[in-house]
Amino acid sequence: MMNQEDVPSYVTSEIPEMGQEMKDNIKNASIYQIMHQLVNYTNGQLQQNNFSYAGKCFQVVSKLYSQGNKAVKCAIENTYVYALDKTIMSYNSNRERIIGLIPHDLYSIYVRQIICSNI
Repeated sequence: MMNQEDVPSYVTSEIPEMGQEMKDNIKNASIYQIMHQLVNYTNGQLQQNNFSYAGKCFQVVSKLYSQGNKAVKCAIENTYVYALDKTIMSYNSNRERIIGLIPHDLYSIYVRQIICSNI
């Protein structure tokens, strides 16, 4: 099981493209700050139409979710997945393509959040 202290090294090893500044920012950050950094990085990749890198981000977060402890899962649900709605809605022309990049487990959480927020 991966805890929040394991996340920075895992993220920087899996996404070396993030750049040194972002890597430095997440070394001593909270799990929620790390998720914000990942949201920003993912959105940046989508803005540049780098769908393969955005997909890689989704895969990394999915693996963190499946292997993470409760704190990691809560941070992913409350920060990363929560931001997916704005991300998906921001890219009208590529919405279906972006949804196709999101692993099933993350997309299921996203759908659950959308349904619960509309109750």
